[in-house]
Amino acid sequence: MELLHKQFGTIRVTEADGQFWFCAKDICDALELDNVSMALQKLDEDERGMKIFDTPGGPQEMLVVKESGLYALILRSNKPQARAFRKWVTNEVLPALRRTGSYEVKNARQVERDNENAYRQLLKELNREMLWNDVGILARKSRIDQDAIWHVLNGRTKNAIILNEIYLYCLKKKGLERFYHHENGINKAIELLKGEFEKLQLPSQYK
Repeated sequence: MELLHKQFGTIRVTEADGQFWFCAKDICDALELDNVSMALQKLDEDERGMKIFDTPGGPQEMLVVKESGLYALILRSNKPQARAFRKWVTNEVLPALRRTGSYEVKNARQVERDNENAYRQLLKELNREMLWNDVGILARKSRIDQDAIWHVLNGRTKNAIILNEIYLYCLKKKGLERFYHHENGINKAIELLKGEFEKLQLPSQYK
């Protein structure tokens, strides 16, 4: 299949062994990584491989990366578009592929609505996972009343500083590994939180 994006061009994807594999050349082109072979050398062997794609010249075997390798390449790029590419892949492409096995371009309103629904579901899951002690630690660290934190976790309010603290908590908390492995994965959860507090214009001292 092909993923189409007006900024990043065409990204070819194939499915094998229950996983999605992305054409390495297309990913590197989107991220402006010049040397595909060199970029892939730094990946673990199980993160890269060779798959056959249909091309105008007939079927060709091409270098591919699976999801973990895709993230590694995104992190390696220092180009301005890397962040936008990461958000597109994490917020739109991967959830759609896991859910339906395909990806359709959505308008901005659809994407925003889907992200808001996913964000609210994330809060519900965090609300079940976090203990009073965890909230107490966050309250002391951020110097914010515990009730205010619970209001955010319950979806009643949005606060950039609190969302940032919850985001950092999720990055470090080992006990949330089970939660991270829901269908959208850890990266979706982290991106949702980060996207929310960035939209709320997190104070500069927290960036």
